[in-house]
Amino acid sequence: MAELGYWGYETFGSVLEQYSQKPGGFGAVLERYGIPLAAAYCPTSFYDPAEAAIDVEQVTRWARLARGLGATTIVLQAGRRHPEPYAEYKGMAEVFNEIGRRVQDMDLMAAIHPHTGTLIETRAEIDAVLDAVDPDVVGFAPDTGQIEKGGASAVETLDAYETLIRHVHLKDYGGGEDTGYAGYVPVGSGVVDMAENWVLSRFGSATELQSRG
Repeated sequence: MAELGYWGYETFGSVLEQYSQKPGGFGAVLERYGIPLAAAYCPTSFYDPAEAAIDVEQVTRWARLARGLGATTIVLQAGRRHPEPYAEYKGMAEVFNEIGRRVQDMDLMAAIHPHTGTLIETRAEIDAVLDAVDPDVVGFAPDTGQIEKGGASAVETLDAYETLIRHVHLKDYGGGEDTGYAGYVPVGSGVVDMAENWVLSRFGSATELQSRG
């Protein structure tokens, strides 16, 4: 990624924790390649908000490691989907608020990331949790490809929550019935309606986008 000209790197909180047991930790990797850590991706697994204490402590631990390595953002993912409808988004929001307050005390920002196969996948689910969180402690970390794959318009969703956006995964989706991590394509070659002027007005000039990879 450093060779391709990216300005920052993101990895899982679990990776930071695994490397913390090794000489030099993950900081040695970042130093070796000369690329800063921008964010830590922190999935949660709780389904019942009342049983989220383990996730809260785990994300807090990952956030502490990320802060020590210079990251600015904690990207939060909800737990996996179940067959039955989920109705605990207000409770989920309270859990994310608690995480948000904790990481804010570390001078980090927490942001929610929708992802297919999780409890935050569709536009209705995005709305349910973002309308319930405290915007002073939790923001939005949209993924344009994941949102489109979840059945919503990425552009319309980002427009609707523009003031909450703290971090973006910018990618395109090829369409179809792919699940999980499959089906993504280079930006501009898929179904995400990212008109050039819309992208550039929010993410910088064409030269800057190219230099970021």
